[in-house]
Amino acid sequence: MDRWETLSVTPEGGMVENLSPLVQGTSLPGSLVDARNFEPSPIGGYRRIKGYQKFDTAVVPGTGQVDAVFMFQNKCLALRTKKWYVSTGSGWGSALITLTNTPVSVQSTRYNWSGTDNIIIVDGANPPIHYDGSTLTSMIATNAVNGTTIASSTAANILAATTVQEFHKHMFYSVGKAVRFSAPNNEGLVTGADGSGEFLTGSEKIGMAPWREQLFLFGYDRIGTVAGQNSTNFQYQNVTHKVGTISSRTIQEMNGDVYYLSFDGIRTISGTVKNDDFELGSTTRSIPDTMETIQFRNSSRDVHAVTLRDASQYRLFVGNSSFEDYEGEGLLGGLRLNSNQQLSLEWFKIRGINASCSDSGINVTTEYIIHGGYDGYIYRQETGTNFNGSNVDAFLRFPYWTVGAPEVRKTFYKGKFYINAISEITPSVIYNYDYNIAGSIQPPTLSLTTGSVGFSRYGTATYGASSSAPAVFGSLFPVNADVNLLGSGNNVSFGLQSDDTLSTYSIQSLTVEYSTDGRR
Repeated sequence: MDRWETLSVTPEGGMVENLSPLVQGTSLPGSLVDARNFEPSPIGGYRRIKGYQKFDTAVVPGTGQVDAVFMFQNKCLALRTKKWYVSTGSGWGSALITLTNTPVSVQSTRYNWSGTDNIIIVDGANPPIHYDGSTLTSMIATNAVNGTTIASSTAANILAATTVQEFHKHMFYSVGKAVRFSAPNNEGLVTGADGSGEFLTGSEKIGMAPWREQLFLFGYDRIGTVAGQNSTNFQYQNVTHKVGTISSRTIQEMNGDVYYLSFDGIRTISGTVKNDDFELGSTTRSIPDTMETIQFRNSSRDVHAVTLRDASQYRLFVGNSSFEDYEGEGLLGGLRLNSNQQLSLEWFKIRGINASCSDSGINVTTEYIIHGGYDGYIYRQETGTNFNGSNVDAFLRFPYWTVGAPEVRKTFYKGKFYINAISEITPSVIYNYDYNIAGSIQPPTLSLTTGSVGFSRYGTATYGASSSAPAVFGSLFPVNADVNLLGSGNNVSFGLQSDDTLSTYSIQSLTVEYSTDGRR
């Protein structure tokens, strides 16, 4: 009788595309060759992502797509058809302000200098607008911000600013090739006096982000910084002329670093400053095929990103008005402390979220992730079990495992999945032999609700329940799902897929039982 052996795999590592199949299966058995709509699970393994639902059942007034959306003081600000609206979740009311020019790229900064939360929004075509939670005003000569009337000369200085960022109680605006900063504690005074001023950067800056006591200024092909505490010692210097950002809306802070999308992938600004040399590194070198496939370089695409602070995630969205909702694409990167106690970034594809704009943050103790749609609605992510009533199409595939003997044939008898779910789920198991080469005989896909599978809930049923009356699958407790396998090969790969509106679930570990046949 053949002696059965067991291979145990810990799911971790995310997608990897820059290794040969043999090397990946041997050195990174818990990684994935492909995955969509999964994420690192907080309890280990991989978890199917949650759904999204409408933030407000009413559509934002106007026509066409939602151009911008921000959450502020538990209120949602939305821009559609050159008009700004606000909602708490029960209707949008009348427009708070109407813009003169069509926005180019909408950005914002939140700040609190005097005990009151404020937000300033710029769009590259109109004067900046200011919101304090009750009044939305255009920053022009007749308006006042924090009790200070904005002079006409100031309005011209910040008219059509492309990006804005608070830094050391100064407000920084990018206008053309100039970066102008306000007087301290006075976001509207940008006249070159009273502690205000400007830098001529030599190139247009489309995004800003503070990091380690410096303000980073992003262009399309270069990055600069402003260092110092106030107008007496602010200094501008170039960091690099080799990389920049494709979209200012992809610049996000996460876990003490700044992430942004460049032409060669998603990069970070990290490390320490040594002789004015900043380390800039790509985080997506392991998934070159996916980065080439996602159409983020297409000028017709709306490209933007959010961060999920509670989950240490970066989510990149690529949307288009001609897409059906299921065609919306993106990328999810999640930080995880792996089994070697090292912090690693794992990547997964996003499919089915066609977002025209997005925003994330924390109001008091509640984290929100929202996006605007091409249908005029605002949606809140991480809610529900489906995509606003539509299926969540989820899939993952592990690499091919040779179990230490690439040229030796094995007979595979059983696969055991350790799955966590909160209610009934119906995923299917896919497995293939010998790299699924053309002409090879492959076993059929198995449903975890068919008679070929015995599954049971810990402490409530016997493992391997009868096919005619299996135990209920899915609970608040872990579940064992045993899959009886057919066939043999030199190697085997497993996948898991679901396409439904049911509960999210996570796969936490996987074991395979096999015997070694011999060399052929």
